[in-house]
Amino acid sequence: VLQQREARFRSLVQHATDMVCIVDAWGNCVYQSPSVEQQLGYTPADFIGTSALAWIHPDEQPAMQAFLTDIAAQPEAVRPYTYRCRHADGSLRWIEASFTNLLAEPAIQGIVINARDITERRRLEHEVSHQALHDALTGLPNRILMQDRIEHALLRARRDGTSVAVLFVDLDN
Repeated sequence: VLQQREARFRSLVQHATDMVCIVDAWGNCVYQSPSVEQQLGYTPADFIGTSALAWIHPDEQPAMQAFLTDIAAQPEAVRPYTYRCRHADGSLRWIEASFTNLLAEPAIQGIVINARDITERRRLEHEVSHQALHDALTGLPNRILMQDRIEHALLRARRDGTSVAVLFVDLDN
């Protein structure tokens, strides 16, 4: 029965669409599921023994290091994290992950990372946001964006003790 459960678990992880990675307390990869090939174009062997930071966008490495240090200090902590990493084809991908500290779990002894590529979702969110704040015909910022920028300028002026001026020119007719 135990062997059957282990085989079922192994099969689930091996065939999951989400990437499953286990890193040790220092952030070195000790396991990477095969789904990394579908998601990022690398083989699991490319990851094993390397630092998780090596795959993260350089601008985000310090924040990721702090995050890993923080979660490693919290037994059984589960925390989400979104970051960018490089696909094997050289493109940047947005990754949404859940980190679970199972360092004290004898069968795992690591931080489990369940991750998925959300690049397309981020692109669509950006596109929808752009459409909401820009004119469809000209692509220029619309009144909603102008109002937002004025509100930010007023808040900054209040905070800094300065003034704001707005010049509105209507070009119709």
